[in-house]
Amino acid sequence: MRLHEPCAFLVTMRTHRRPRTALAALGLLVAVAGLVAGQGPALAVEGSWEPTGSLNVPRLQLTATLLPNGRVLVAGGRNFAFTQAFNSAELYDPITETFTLTGSMTDTRWSHTATLLPNGKVLVAGGFTNPSTNQNAQPVLASAELYDPATGTWTPTGSMSTRRALHVAQLLPNGKVLVAGGRTCNLPPPTNAQVAGSATVQPGGALVMTNGLVTGGVQSTGAAGVRICGSRIRGAAGGGPALSVANSYGSVVVGDGTPACARNDLLGAVSFDANQSVELDTNRVSGSVSVTRTAGGIPSAVLAANQISGGLACSDNTPPPTNDGRPNTVIGARSGQCGAAGF
Repeated sequence: MRLHEPCAFLVTMRTHRRPRTALAALGLLVAVAGLVAGQGPALAVEGSWEPTGSLNVPRLQLTATLLPNGRVLVAGGRNFAFTQAFNSAELYDPITETFTLTGSMTDTRWSHTATLLPNGKVLVAGGFTNPSTNQNAQPVLASAELYDPATGTWTPTGSMSTRRALHVAQLLPNGKVLVAGGRTCNLPPPTNAQVAGSATVQPGGALVMTNGLVTGGVQSTGAAGVRICGSRIRGAAGGGPALSVANSYGSVVVGDGTPACARNDLLGAVSFDANQSVELDTNRVSGSVSVTRTAGGIPSAVLAANQISGGLACSDNTPPPTNDGRPNTVIGARSGQCGAAGF
């Protein structure tokens, strides 16, 4: 069975690809770890890491652009809960080591691109806007804006012919900007899906499942994201795991404690390893739960209000997991970062 992808890839190139960005500044590197920044301090590097000023607004999936004056422009992003997108922008000053708010964009946007132009202005283009609780139907922008460091203001400019997010933008030698690839999301989520056997999410794909039934477990490695709500997943006969998710570079949400993403019944072991962020919230798990090496989200892992008939083990997550003030019920042993009574 071919699993539904939550967003259509734009593949006018020979293959689709994920963007990679780096930001270096005059002997100083200001890093926004992965796609996430805000609640923890930003960090500065000059042979070693030292704390520096924090962003005014906690935000994920923003852009950070080095300006000719040595400052860094941070723009847009969204919050961890997928309930708010931002049009605000901030400037980092490496001399004072502080972030200050600057002019706001016309549109809220995240997973957009930002390109420094030869005239010193910054072009932002596309991206998602106004997060929806349905991650499979995130509205996407075609609009673009220009930031002028001299005035600290944004001005709308021409729109792309195709709306896109998670794309790439490259400044060309002639001063033009090439935009390629990306996704456009405008589809309703699959509901009441049934898979007789195992379901596998391929690298670069994604899974959004609501009110589904899987009888042979779900395995995901290197996915763009996973969101499972109100579903029943049983491990393969003979004691196979119900759910195994590893190396996701987007959010992993298995129940979120709200009516929009209801409780799941997971019949078998559940494991999460080396993902950017994990939320396991208000589920029933007939087996053990293991959460390891989560890094990049703030917080990295939220494990709250679950009923777990096996053990709960957490290790090497940065920062440590939280239960959001709603303890889990665990019949088996607790260990590692989740070992405290009442976690």
